[in-house]
Amino acid sequence: MKETKIPTRLNTYRSKVETMAAWNREAIEQVETIGLILFGTIGMR
Repeated sequence: MKETKIPTRLNTYRSKVETMAAWNREAIEQVETIGLILFGTIGMR
């Protein structure tokens, strides 16, 4: 039981880190696109 508990915890932690990294990538991409749109509108004016 002890041997199985440790790897499962590591796997859950790893999956959490991976999901957080994916969310951060999506957020950065959204911010970049919004920034480009805002700068584009300012440039058009």
